[in-house]
Amino acid sequence: MQLVLAQLSDAEALQRYENACKAAQESDVLPFRLQYADMSAFLKAQSDWHTGTNLPKGIVSSSLYVIKQNDEIVATLVLRHELNAYLRKYIGHIGYRVHPAYRRQGIATEMLKQAVVLAKQEFGLRAVMVSCRDDNIASKKTILRAGGCWESSYCIPETNECYDIFWIGGNEYD
Repeated sequence: MQLVLAQLSDAEALQRYENACKAAQESDVLPFRLQYADMSAFLKAQSDWHTGTNLPKGIVSSSLYVIKQNDEIVATLVLRHELNAYLRKYIGHIGYRVHPAYRRQGIATEMLKQAVVLAKQEFGLRAVMVSCRDDNIASKKTILRAGGCWESSYCIPETNECYDIFWIGGNEYD
């Protein structure tokens, strides 16, 4: 299984992936997707963001990667090429999700490991920051299996949601 950059030709498969995640009652499946008329327009924007062009205000360069099996997208991963203050405090470099039908097969751990290598080789990052809800045990295990080291936790007072922050491959100062 190989993490590959999403292409415009992936629009139909990515739409099926998004539909499957939404059918499982998941929200914000592909961040910023709802700002675009359709999946093709979204993928065009992602291509721009990968090269750092036409970035909306406050958005950093990022790359959308997918894992495919039999021409179906089974997982997605966003790798942000840098952190702004908001991302450094709350979100991190990487966001990922696995299609509900393909979970518990090691896909998330493998793609996270591949993303760390890409981050270092392609974008010169020393390490990557990843966050997850503190009650998301599966995600915590995935991050730890990929070499993550816990840094800190924070809670959002308005929602009482708590998150953990991890670094993989060192920390931002290594």
